Amino acid sequence: MENVSLITFSTNSFVERKILNASDFININLELHVNWLQIVGVGQKDLFAQIAKAYQIHPLVIEDLLHTRQRPKVESYGEYLFITLRLFKGFKEKLISQQVSFILKNNLLISVTETKSSFIDDVKARIEKQQGVIRQKGEDFLLYSLLDAVIDSYFETLEILSKEIEGLEEKIILHPVKAHLIQLQSLKRQLIQLKKYTTPVRELLSNLDRNTTAFFEEENRLYLRDLLDHSFRVNDSVESYRDILTSLMDLYHSMMSNKMNEVMKTLTLLSSFFIPLTFIVGVYGMNFDIMPELRWKYGYYTVWIVMLVLCIGLYIFFKKRKWF
Repeated sequence: MENVSLITFSTNSFVERKILNASDFININLELHVNWLQIVGVGQKDLFAQIAKAYQIHPLVIEDLLHTRQRPKVESYGEYLFITLRLFKGFKEKLISQQVSFILKNNLLISVTETKSSFIDDVKARIEKQQGVIRQKGEDFLLYSLLDAVIDSYFETLEILSKEIEGLEEKIILHPVKAHLIQLQSLKRQLIQLKKYTTPVRELLSNLDRNTTAFFEEENRLYLRDLLDHSFRVNDSVESYRDILTSLMDLYHSMMSNKMNEVMKTLTLLSSFFIPLTFIVGVYGMNFDIMPELRWKYGYYTVWIVMLVLCIGLYIFFKKRKWF
């Protein structure tokens, strides 16, 4: 079996071992210690079938584990809880995420991830080094710690998106171009995807908090409420950033409109200078025989002086009006 390990711990002990065959997890002692079965990869159908048989896991749960586009949810199956949600691992042109699932039984937590993840390693390191109170708590607190790490990933992703939005805002203010609109649309799509997977988490945690079964000790329900508060903050942040992106789109269109207006203003001013000059040149370009000025000795110079006076007059007029 690949990428399957078992951590067994209590207040005074910590043991981690690789699972090589089904008997290694079938014979787990669920009485004295907290057991954490870690599975990386969702393509191991035989393994899931063996786990379902060993712990009486419903086939629908196994189906949800194998199909990794599930809506975040929590379901109670009597003797165990099934929880699935998304873990966000960052942002690089698009959101990077994977499905994370948990099965909570008495003294046993099964975690299933699509790929190896640092949030699992962080929690495991805290247990091994006796950081915090995980070793003094049960499997319900272990589940809380993992859920807390998942929700922390939402804040990290939002922070990355925030920096992207701030940088884009500065660029739009300084010099808006079409590429910025494409970036805005892309960021908005990512936020919609983020909201799609973070909003149900609030409902998930509310259901956990209201759960009356004995999956969580009463003293640990306070931690669930803290997680619920974090999920509200995540959703508020997503809504705020979505509003900011909408405002930035309005700003982009406004800046582009102003830019176009400036171009039109410049062209209009140039036209204002050349229209009277064109009129004068057009009049004296007519091919009539009787045009007294055409035979005048100083006609050419006079026309130039008139055109220069007109240009200077128009310049002074526009300047006083503050049109440029």
